[in-house]
Amino acid sequence: MAAGGINGPLPKPGARHPENTLGMKVVRTDGIRRGPALPDDRIWCEKTLEWYEQWRVSPLAQLFTDQDWDVLQTAANLHDRLWDSSNILKPNEAAVLSKEIDRKTANLGATYGDRLRLRIHIDDKPESEFEDDGFQDDLDDPYYEDLLS
Repeated sequence: MAAGGINGPLPKPGARHPENTLGMKVVRTDGIRRGPALPDDRIWCEKTLEWYEQWRVSPLAQLFTDQDWDVLQTAANLHDRLWDSSNILKPNEAAVLSKEIDRKTANLGATYGDRLRLRIHIDDKPESEFEDDGFQDDLDDPYYEDLLS
């Protein structure tokens, strides 16, 4: 079983397109910061602040509910323990923290494989690229013209 209970093989990309987005939730990059800031009741390490801000501006944040933000803040606490240079961890403690962070964020679509399993596609192409995707429709192929006439 994969992290976070998401199991099974990755969906296969389409034959003609780099990603077959049929049946997938497509989200577009918009640069909007979403979700709550980390609580200011403590001093967060810089790496955790950067990591959390990446989540807040991620296209995935468009899909998050309040519960998702709670899970992400819990993961931020773990992330901070892992990356805080004043916190000396034993190797097995670091491994456990890393695994738990991965488990929590997998269900939010942290990696490409997680997003495929969740059937989420991030479309970050500029608007101008949507007009012509560079693929020729089969019916426009001269080979098929004779068959249609």
